[in-house]
Formats: sequence, structure tokens, C-alpha cells
Amino acid sequence: MRRKEGREILKLVTRDLRELVYDAEDVIADCYIEFMKQRDGYLFNIVSCCSPRLIKFRLKISRRLKKIIQRIEAVQERMKSYLSTAPSTITSREKESTTLLRYPILLEEADIVGLEDDASKVEKWILESQEPSTIIGIVGMGGIGKTTLAWKICNRIRIKNSFKHMISVTVSQNCELEDLLKRMLIKMNVDEKSLRKKEVEELLVKLKEVLGDEKYLVVLDDVWGNERSWWDSLKSALPRNLGYCVIVTTRNEKVARTMGAIEKHIHRPKILSDDDSWSLFSKIAFAWNGGKYPNSDVAGLGKEIVARCKGLPLAIRVVGRMMLGKGDSVSEWRRILEHLKEAFEEENTGEMVTSSLELSYEELPSYLKPCFLCFSMLPEDYQIEVDDIVCWWIGEGFVSETNVRTTFETGKEYVLELCNRCLLIGEHDVFERNIEFLKIHDLVRDMAIKIARDVSFTSSDERGTQELGAESRRVRIFDNGVIKNVESTGAKKSKIESKLRTLWGMDMGKKELLNKNLELRKLKRLRVLTATFSFKKEEQIIQKLNSSRIQLEIFIIFNV
Repeated sequence: MRRKEGREILKLVTRDLRELVYDAEDVIADCYIEFMKQRDGYLFNIVSCCSPRLIKFRLKISRRLKKIIQRIEAVQERMKSYLSTAPSTITSREKESTTLLRYPILLEEADIVGLEDDASKVEKWILESQEPSTIIGIVGMGGIGKTTLAWKICNRIRIKNSFKHMISVTVSQNCELEDLLKRMLIKMNVDEKSLRKKEVEELLVKLKEVLGDEKYLVVLDDVWGNERSWWDSLKSALPRNLGYCVIVTTRNEKVARTMGAIEKHIHRPKILSDDDSWSLFSKIAFAWNGGKYPNSDVAGLGKEIVARCKGLPLAIRVVGRMMLGKGDSVSEWRRILEHLKEAFEEENTGEMVTSSLELSYEELPSYLKPCFLCFSMLPEDYQIEVDDIVCWWIGEGFVSETNVRTTFETGKEYVLELCNRCLLIGEHDVFERNIEFLKIHDLVRDMAIKIARDVSFTSSDERGTQELGAESRRVRIFDNGVIKNVESTGAKKSKIESKLRTLWGMDMGKKELLNKNLELRKLKRLRVLTATFSFKKEEQIIQKLNSSRIQLEIFIIFNV
């Protein structure tokens, strides 16, 4: 119990320390901004070092620094009994990172356990169907392996040879038909630029035209709502070619039935057996030893850890990747097991799986934690380009240059490490050489949102919906209504200058960026800004940014 209380104290102290670092960086930024104002003659005349205004500014900075020092001393006092163990923990986790990069495990290699029979069963349904069309439902709880099973089916040789077109798209909770159609067409190598100005009706016609008279297989992954409007429209564009197939993965069986899946074509994956769970875990955690446990002590502890994952493949993969870095250290394996036991004493599947995922975050090296939490700000099932997320990290100061690597190269290495830990899902380029896009599993995203709220990394509710207030450090803007609230974080109304350092404008274009409510001069600590607009408007936007005198590190433009 004392150990659990200690971890809770550490969580609170970590949050306080993060705020201290932010506040200290804000002081430095304010001093730099003041220096730039004087150097550029921003004031009406050259400000002398003895001007009342400058004296007032220095006094204000002095008071802020004294408060920061007092808070640091208070944190030190609270942490006296824990500080002695910190250095060794950090060192061990840095070593684990090296191990993880040395043993990357491909999804198809690790997830083969327990899925062969399921894949064969669904493959038989598809190939032996005598019906003009087949709609198959794969139904089960989050993390049970529905997406992996669908992926495995599509990669079977007989399936590949049976269909001219195979398209797999994620649908998610907030399905936009226009976006869904564009993603399907892009998957069939239709030029993205040619689709930008097309309406839904035109996209439906285009989809029907591209599919033509050929046999095709469509995977609609992670379908949530049972509203039939988008499905009815999409179905009208699917040619009634003999033998076409649609696979639907969903947590809700009613959704699969509504979309046309009949009982004999609904597959319900089961949780992994104890043997299959241990087999999957061993393949991952003991990759350094050929997938075999090093000694009986580690094996005994490992089986208890696996039992806490309750047969869910996602939890087993994440925990397995975490344990890969522990090697044959019995003390480390025992420490992790005790942590899992203390986190949730009741035998509740959902809580135990959540506990396993949260522990994988706690075991991350300190430099990876803020990088991972950035994904809590992205919408569900959103795919982000690797280059964009790395630029974001660099702008925030999460990535540092080394003697042997640039910041960008280091950022790319962070991406690989998070993927190798099974916390992120990477999609490779057409040559299968580099990871081009990243996304995050729903359960892992839920965990990221919870932690981001707990440590004040971002302002959002429990579902990840962004909220903007005077204390907000990061926010994702998705409509003009949020932009209107930016003004309330400024000095005019609240007397609190905005602390915002990342403004991720998912749907923010020229109109929103030039909105009078978005007073960029008040967002003087802003480091990362993204927006979507034509490069023709770039000069006008850059001019506004220059005149705002914000200390921007990264400006990402999504061209349209």
C-alpha cells in the first residue's frame, strides 16, 4: 500500500514539476520578447535601462522567479524519500530503449498466435459463398484483435488472387461519407488532387466507375454507429458484381446486422487461451532469447503478468514489448508484477487491461512520454504523417540534437521506439521501407487522454474533446466556435496572458487564422501552429504571423 501511495505522490509531483518547467520557460520567453521589442524599436523610442516601464518589467520577472524557486523547494521537500532511486531508474529505461530498437517485432509475426483458425474460417466463408455478395461481421470488444484478423484475411494468398481490388478503411465514430469515399479512392491509386473539389455525389460515381466489373473486397474497420445513412449511400456506389465481399469490424453486433451480415457470417473472436496468451507474450518479451524464457523464475512471474492481460492481444502485445527491455532481471519482473497487483486488486477485466496499458506509459523513458501524449490531442482513428508529428515534437522542444543525429533523425527514432512498444500503429510507404503515417488504437488513445488530463498536458474532457481556457498549454481547434474562445485567454478580459504553446488547427484555414478573435499577439508563447490553406495565401498569413511577434518554432501548412 505504501508503494502505491508513493506512486501517487510521484504522479502529483511530476505534474507540478512539468508546470514549473513550463513557467520557467515562459519567463525566459518573456525576457526574450522584451529584448526583441527594444532591439527592433518596437516602442516609440529607445527604452533606457532606467525607464519606469523596464523597471516594472524586471520587478515582475523577479517576483515570478522567486515564486518558482519557492515551488521547487516545496517539491524537493515532498520528494526527499524518493529522490535516491530516480537516477538508476532513468538509466535502466534508457538501456531498455536500446533493446527495443534492436528487436523490432513486426505485427504480422507477433499476432499470428491464436488467429490461424479464425482466419481460415472466414476465408472459407468468402471463397465458398454461393451468394452474389457476402457481408461478413467480425464482432468483439476493443483490443481483441478484430482489425488484425481482417488484415490477416486480406493477406492470404487465395484471397489476394480472388479479388482485383482490396480496400481497407477505418470508419470510426464520427463517420463523414465524403472523407470515407476519398480515402477509399486514394487506396485504389486515384490522384488525391483530383478529388479535392468533388462533391459526395461525384465521389460515389467515381467509386462505382473505378470498381467497374471486377470482383472486390472492402474492409470497413471499427464501425461504431448504427445510423444507416452513410452506409446506404456507400452501398449504392458498390457495383453488384458477382462475388463481391464487405468485411465489417465492430464492437456492436447490431451494427453488423444492420449492414447486412447474417448469423452464419458473423464471427466473434474469443479472448486468447492461457497457452496462446503465453505463446504470444513469449514471442515478444523474450525476442532477445529466441522467444524462450531464460529461467523458471522469470517464467513464473511472466505467466502471472500475462494473466493480468485477460487474454486480450492488444494488452499482451503492449506489456510484452514493455517487458522486452527487462531482460532476465528477476527483480524487475517482480516489480512490474507487484505494480499490476497493487493498481487494481479486484478481478475486473476492463480495469486490469487499463492498468496494464497505463503501466506501459509509466515505464516509458522520460523523453518519450510527452511525445506519446501528443496523440491524445488527435481525433479518433486520425492518421498523421510522421514528418508532421516529428516537426511538432521539435517545435515543442521534446527532441534534442545529438552529436551523431539531427533533431529530425532523433525524432524519427522516437517514432520507431513508440511503434516497437506497440503504443502507436505505423503504416509504411509503398516501398515498405519507412513508416509514413501513424495512428493510435482506440484503447491506447483512451489511456493517453486520461493521462494527458491527469498531468495537465492538454485541456480536454474524458472523451478527448478539446477545451480552451486561460491555463491551456495545447489545444486542437476543430471549428470556429473554439477560435472565438481564444480571446478569453488573453490579457484584455482575464488579465492572464495566454499560456498556449501548441495550436493544432485540424480544420483551421485562412479565414479562421485571420479571424479577428484569434489575436495572435496575445499568444506570444505559441511555438507550434498548424493550418490548412492554399499556398497562394501563404504570404498574407506569414505577414500576420510576423506582425504578431510570437516566438513560433514550427508552422505546418496543409496545402489544399
